[in-house]
Amino acid sequence: MRRGVSITAVAILVVGFGWPSRCTRTQARPPNIVVIVADDMGYADIGVHGSKDIPTPNIDALAATGIRFTDAYVSGPYCSPTRAGLMTGRYPQRFGHEFNIGPLEMHREAGLPLDEITIADRLKSAGYRTALFGKWHLGSAARFHPMARGFDEFYGFLEGDHSYVHPTHPAGTDNNPVLDGRKPVAAISYLTDALADRAVEFITREKSHPFFVYLAFNAPHVPLEATDRYLARFTNIANEHAALTRLWCPPWTMPSAGPYQRCALRVWKRTL
Repeated sequence: MRRGVSITAVAILVVGFGWPSRCTRTQARPPNIVVIVADDMGYADIGVHGSKDIPTPNIDALAATGIRFTDAYVSGPYCSPTRAGLMTGRYPQRFGHEFNIGPLEMHREAGLPLDEITIADRLKSAGYRTALFGKWHLGSAARFHPMARGFDEFYGFLEGDHSYVHPTHPAGTDNNPVLDGRKPVAAISYLTDALADRAVEFITREKSHPFFVYLAFNAPHVPLEATDRYLARFTNIANEHAALTRLWCPPWTMPSAGPYQRCALRVWKRTL
């Protein structure tokens, strides 16, 4: 995540009669739990926080009808430590996970320590069906795979970012594939839609059982890729390339430095 200006937004939906530890014989079943994460989203990027540029009626409805934790804070300033804290309920500094896991070869063996218990582990042991759809970023080695950390099902990717339209990242390589379980997929629809569809399918299929869904969208994290269907909603943005450049390129590269020019060129190519 971008230090200082971004957050990971989390919406938690709980539907049912009580938590597993509080269930009694008079209660039919424990609650279903859905945790929805938005990656790299700025605080003011949703309507309930004042955004006027991008309408977010469904998120705003959740805020209006649920509970808003206005003084809640993530446990780290960027992606992987934040997720380590979310999955374990512990400060990541307590188990050596305060730094990000990058795409470098030296990071291939890094991941959430195996002696840490995840929320998926806990809920699975309580009789829940568990699933992760989206971004993991807690280790790409086989021993760190989500299905080895308490999740019954997984559809998503293991590293820190991913294309929204290609099954690997970068496109044309074998790197960081979208996985269905442990198997790379050959093609994807627009990734945000694909993750939502898989979550809905799981919830529909498992509705007769208590379930836990961790829906970890990579949106709106870079790369900035959108379909014509979604771009058509924002015709009020006059200069798409300029807008994307401002979002993609760090301000310390502006305005005349070579890095900014290279950064702008990358953005321009991504929008062709």
